Amino acid sequence: MIPVGARIVAITIAGILIGALALAQGPDAGFDRANEAYAAGRYGEAADGYEELARLGVEDPRLEYNLGNALFKSGRVGAAILHRTYGDQAQQVAQLAASGYDSRLVPYHPVLEAEVLYAARYEMAERVIDVLARPSTGRCSV
Repeated sequence: MIPVGARIVAITIAGILIGALALAQGPDAGFDRANEAYAAGRYGEAADGYEELARLGVEDPRLEYNLGNALFKSGRVGAAILHRTYGDQAQQVAQLAASGYDSRLVPYHPVLEAEVLYAARYEMAERVIDVLARPSTGRCSV
């Protein structure tokens, strides 16, 4: 008979190994699941999967690109634009917008107050025109 202490140690080690294996496979498996959902046309599910990977700290340019596309195709256009424009910094801009800086500066122009504030704080923009006059790569009017 195996002593109780030895069984506890064995179970603990097995749990640690299983957890480490799941963590090691997690991001790749999660990325694959989100990609499969996207390919099947389940864009909301794909977006949720990509967002979960971003929350886990996965840093991959494909993640932000795929997340932006999935958000757009699932009808979450504003979030899609933020992710396509700001990539892994989109959450910071979204937090600024949620804190009251969510108005457009100019009607029918896609730039929000939050984007100007973000640009002033982190991108060395000095004037509003520095943000408004940027090339509009990755943006679309909503």
